[in-house]
Amino acid sequence: MYLNDTSWPVKLIESKRIKRITSLIDPRAGETILDLGCGAGDMLLELKKIIDKKGLCPGDVRLYGADASGYMLERSRERVGQGVEFVKCLSEELPFEDSFFDKIICSEVVEHVEDLGRTLSEMSRVLRPGGVFAISYPNEDIFNLIKGFCYFLKLDKLLFPGEYKPERNMLSHWHRRKINPQEFRKELAREGLGVTKEYGNLVFIRLRHILYGNK
Repeated sequence: MYLNDTSWPVKLIESKRIKRITSLIDPRAGETILDLGCGAGDMLLELKKIIDKKGLCPGDVRLYGADASGYMLERSRERVGQGVEFVKCLSEELPFEDSFFDKIICSEVVEHVEDLGRTLSEMSRVLRPGGVFAISYPNEDIFNLIKGFCYFLKLDKLLFPGEYKPERNMLSHWHRRKINPQEFRKELAREGLGVTKEYGNLVFIRLRHILYGNK
């Protein structure tokens, strides 16, 4: 929904994030995968495309989409269609058994949640030993710098032509916190989630931190 309501540069940046994360997750037959904070379903749509390209049959990969917003789950269900089980829940209280998932995606979520420590603890609990995860979060300083520059040059209407109009400072908009990369890695490690690779979604500017690792 957000991607359909913005300009091509933003769509390009977001599509690179989605493709990077889904390629890291690399769905395979027999796996159970969670998209935590699935929103309008962009990540799930890309996962389904990869599954189709691999020639896997429906049900070979069990996909779950979880979100706290019933409205966003409805949007995701409409866009993604069959082959995904949707669950309305808080990230701090996941209604799944221990070690239920082989892989977990949590993209652009950790900056929004009320209790970050509890969210990471729940992710670790429902991820099986040896399971992998991919987490992304924004580089607030870079985003705010770019947005300030765009507002100064009055480019905001070009970049965001629809109803979505971001604040100049993301912490005054939807984000509850600014993630410190070093501290965040420590929090992940405390929950048994080890980061093995880190990426940015553009070569020359790290707009987002994309972390990949395993339990």
